[in-house]
Amino acid sequence: MIHKGAKPIKLELAWEAVQDVYTTHANIHAYRYGLRTFCSFGEKTYLMRIVEKSIQAFYDPVESRVMAQLGLQDFLKSRWRTAFQKKASDALREARRYSKRYHLNSRDLPKQELFRRVHEGTKINNELFACFCACQPQYTSLVEEYVKGYMGPALSEEDRSTVFLALTRSTRKTPLMEEEIRWKKVYAELSKRFDGHYPSLNEYSYPELETHARLYGLIVAADGMPPWTKESLYEKLLTSHSDPVHTKVDLQSSKGYKRAIVRQYHVSQKVVDLCDAIVTLGHLRLRLRVLGWMPVMNIITSELFPQLPNYLPYTARQLECTVPEELEKIFKGNHSLSAQELEERQKLLFYGLYRGKEVRWSGNDAKKMLSELIPVFNTSIHILKGQIGWKGKVKARCYVIHWDTKNVADEIRRMPLGAVLIAGQTRPQLMPAIQKAAAIVTDEGRLLSHAAIVSRELGKPCVIGTKYATKVFSTGDLLDVDADIGIVKLIERHK
Repeated sequence: MIHKGAKPIKLELAWEAVQDVYTTHANIHAYRYGLRTFCSFGEKTYLMRIVEKSIQAFYDPVESRVMAQLGLQDFLKSRWRTAFQKKASDALREARRYSKRYHLNSRDLPKQELFRRVHEGTKINNELFACFCACQPQYTSLVEEYVKGYMGPALSEEDRSTVFLALTRSTRKTPLMEEEIRWKKVYAELSKRFDGHYPSLNEYSYPELETHARLYGLIVAADGMPPWTKESLYEKLLTSHSDPVHTKVDLQSSKGYKRAIVRQYHVSQKVVDLCDAIVTLGHLRLRLRVLGWMPVMNIITSELFPQLPNYLPYTARQLECTVPEELEKIFKGNHSLSAQELEERQKLLFYGLYRGKEVRWSGNDAKKMLSELIPVFNTSIHILKGQIGWKGKVKARCYVIHWDTKNVADEIRRMPLGAVLIAGQTRPQLMPAIQKAAAIVTDEGRLLSHAAIVSRELGKPCVIGTKYATKVFSTGDLLDVDADIGIVKLIERHK
């Protein structure tokens, strides 16, 4: 498989998620085509191991360091940032239009209209991922170092870290905050009307819940988690009174804190502007995820794909293992792609870009390439180093959530209050767990990652980019999280 004489590549884990092959293709399309149209960067090697719908994505660490340099060069150009924001905003606008038009309005479609909506959603998804990948953490990994260096030699390393974390704390409402604010209003209104004694869905139509589901139902829909419906929101209504935590983010206080930091440390306007740019990109990246590709992806796979077997000789699950160009051929009547091959892909697919070429290895070929490219990691270590998301120290038992677990929602509900949350990456669906957590530790992520953004909003100690926390620690282990220096240490194994 590896050409004779070619220098071997050893890949590192980039991220983990739960997605099907079809919608994951947007990642590969972004690296192969989308990024190159407006960025200086874009890997030639980016591979994903897919088992059922559990995905591990890997990159070449040597290539990634080069891409980080190019990412910094682009970031420092205000013209590039402006163009990127426009491109991302345009893609978001199309995504929101698509979601508003088709969510809960795509049942029993005729053949050509069904195919058209799949094609339209796929095109929008490709645009969204081109923008989303352009602000991936690996491309911004040198930005923090550059900004801190621009602060000058008068400040200590600790002071620089304090200034950077303070000035990159968002002062804008995220979509998640907007949803929670509106939900609290809905809850307060219904609680007052019924004095906590809510009639059943048969006794009252609950238009308030229908409206909330229509506006925000897709905000949690990804990684195997279903969108909110009137029925699921009714269950949430019944249990909201017992929710032990609520998000508390004082945006005005954050603005005042920033101004105080600027005065105290005599921060230059250049540093303030660069930190503002980081905040803007981080906020936009979250919107691209929560309001962009997550809703579009859910409509494609959950509302449109289940109807395809009405017109095609494949199951919906088999079709989820195709890539868009294959599905287009199937739409045109070319059924040469065997169901057996698609079944093989369900079991194991090693897929992506390898040295600039798109590859799809399944079966024994996938096993061989995995053994050649993915190094074995020693999980017996007790200390991990990462990057500071937000400062603080916590000593507590940890709770590990894996994205490929059978039911992520159940895992979130079972997480105890005050635990250290450990995940490959945090995503919007984990917000209930994040709210309960005393601290956050992730395998992946840098300054624009969801964990970094949310930890700064909530003021929770956070260590990101440890690479292996979900592999080293197990639920119940007692940990010492020192987010002042980015160290996570095992104190005692859970017995």
